Amino acid sequence: MYKKLWWLMLLIIAVLITISCSKDDEGTNLFVTTSNSSFTITAINNCTTSSGAGTILRVKTPYQLSDGHSIEKLLIRTMVSNGESEENTVATFQDDGSTTTFANCFRFGSQDWVEFQIRLESSEGVISNTSTLRINKPNGAE
Repeated sequence: MYKKLWWLMLLIIAVLITISCSKDDEGTNLFVTTSNSSFTITAINNCTTSSGAGTILRVKTPYQLSDGHSIEKLLIRTMVSNGESEENTVATFQDDGSTTTFANCFRFGSQDWVEFQIRLESSEGVISNTSTLRINKPNGAE
């Protein structure tokens, strides 16, 4: 009697394991991967900050993304040459489906450079690798 119950329990466990394990449980392979960011400066001292004149920096970050998904926001850590840094989430940016572009009015002041560490976040919450871009202070920039 106990042997029959033992085999029945073993059979039930085997069936439950077989039913509960399927390839669907592996989930989807969502990904966001950035490439090297680049920047453009069309003019210096062409915007205004609370500290005075600044320069508009347009930063482009190419990426690859799982089919059918989108980029929701940019997670940006900004560092300057004196060691100060800040983290921001940017929800206003351009996206052509393979490159994000954001603009920043930056006043260099006494800073020799500014560095952006950019991560992209998808609508599913997947966060990319970091793309780092350092911009040296242009001649004549305030």
